Parts: sequence; structure tokens; C-alpha cells
Amino acid sequence: MSELKNARKYNSLMVKDWTKDDVCDWVQSTISEEIARIFDDNNINGIDILDLTQEDIKSMDIQDETVIQDIMLCISSNVYEV
Repeated sequence: MSELKNARKYNSLMVKDWTKDDVCDWVQSTISEEIARIFDDNNINGIDILDLTQEDIKSMDIQDETVIQDIMLCISSNVYEV
């Protein structure tokens, strides 16, 4: 999916209405494919991503503090703007 098409899709949906697939597509395009797979394995949807904490991320077997901080920063910087 092109970035413009992807952006239009997300702009037309409230984050709380994102499906697991929407979240994984967004994570893959903004963070990484590896993290998207982990979110997919943990069934993270729009409601979940809005409430995600560092402890939640650690519970998904992501232990690297730098990666956790990057995920949190990306979510806080981008998810509320979408």
C-alpha cells in the first residue's frame, strides 16, 4: 500500500476503531516489520495501542529499553495525530 493511500486509510478511521491488521500495517510502516509481527502475535488493536505502556511492551518479550522507548515515542508522536 502506498504511503499516501495508507495515510488516507488511517485518516478515515479513528485509532480506537483500528483492527489488528490496521495496527500492524501502521507499525510496519512507522516502526518496523519485526515489531509489527510481535504486535500481530499479541493481537494489538486500536484500543490496545492507545493504552499501551512500557510494561505491556515488555510483556510481549521486547526487553531492549532503547527499542521500548522508540516504540513509545513513535506511538505518542504519531498515533494521536493520525
